[in-house]
Amino acid sequence: EKLRNETKPGDVILFKGIFRLPLFSIIDHAFATAFTYKAPYFSSIYCEDENFTALYFDTFKECGLQKCKHKSHTVTIPDKIGAIPVHRIARRVLAERAWLKEVDFGHSVKNIGVQSFYGCTKLKTLYIPANVLYIEQEAFAYCTELETVTLEGVEHIEAMAFYSCRNLKTVRISDSCKTIEADVFSECPYVTIVAPENSVAHLYAVENNIRWKKA
Repeated sequence: EKLRNETKPGDVILFKGIFRLPLFSIIDHAFATAFTYKAPYFSSIYCEDENFTALYFDTFKECGLQKCKHKSHTVTIPDKIGAIPVHRIARRVLAERAWLKEVDFGHSVKNIGVQSFYGCTKLKTLYIPANVLYIEQEAFAYCTELETVTLEGVEHIEAMAFYSCRNLKTVRISDSCKTIEADVFSECPYVTIVAPENSVAHLYAVENNIRWKKA
């Protein structure tokens, strides 16, 4: 809570401690990043329900979805696998699902991982609720039929997150957004960013010659 309230983009944070302590998970909890899932120093086990396989880190007390086992036009991201809260949708979990038309992101997931929904060509509308804080690189790239996106509480959008969503017309971004990286909306010729005036999203639109409308 202290990290989230007292830091801003560009700050450098020094952690001093033994590397095997779960320092990564402190950062992940604060900023919805995914360092814990990349580190080789923590024990982990797989857990699953009827639709998903997830990776659980006992130091983190949360899990990340690794595989989706069913084919459906609608996918609901679970809040828990068993009793374990879901923190993240990992790399390419739902990539190139040509039949996927709708996603319910639930109330628990904080991080949408690299290429999680890459090439889901039937997606047309995305509502990403306030619990989702971090969208990683190319998460929705090449979702060629995507038209509208609402980001209620996202704070960080990595590079090329919506790259080549060629039919994307409207993206609503709240003033909670703190960073938007390079080429997030490249090859999106019709996109308009709807955001509060002087917000990070508004300034990003101006700097990148993207149409902007006041929220």
